[in-house]
Amino acid sequence: MACRTLFISQQDFKERVDLSDNVLSKYIVPNIASVQDRYIKKILCKVFYDELITQIDAGTLTTANETLIDDHIKPAMVFRSYARYLATANIFSTPAGFRKFREDNSDAAEAADMTAFLNQANSDASFYEKELSNFLQNNLSDYPTFRDECGCSHNKDSGGFKITSIGVGYKKDPYKNPNNPFYNDFLDGNGNPR
Repeated sequence: MACRTLFISQQDFKERVDLSDNVLSKYIVPNIASVQDRYIKKILCKVFYDELITQIDAGTLTTANETLIDDHIKPAMVFRSYARYLATANIFSTPAGFRKFREDNSDAAEAADMTAFLNQANSDASFYEKELSNFLQNNLSDYPTFRDECGCSHNKDSGGFKITSIGVGYKKDPYKNPNNPFYNDFLDGNGNPR
């Protein structure tokens, strides 16, 4: 598998969220990559996104782009990745099918607790995604590629970040919550398998 340039590292992830150091990178990195593709690329637009990746790979990241990544992209990605991780945190794929991890000296978190964690992570992610979008719009002169190639398709009052009733009616089973990004990966808008 080829190396992939990601805007955040496992360490960035762990610095911002409450997560055991024992969590292996193989459970975190796929969520980070998916969030970068599904959420961040959409906010940045492909042309500007590609420019940032090219600068990171070449070691030529501008000061403005470094600020954008450190102060705005990383927090948005961390919390969206965390939400995706929480959706399946103790469920693992094995040759015998999906299994739920259990320990002898602890109990699994209740569904209501997981829903609260998931809702908070999604709320934080939406906040930081909105902050990222607003920052770009308010600093167009510092990001000419975004301004010239993508700026017209974004506006400050984008309805894409509206939060309404997250988790309402899904307190017993967070995995059946349509606001859960994991749920959305496998079911269409009508709740049918893709």
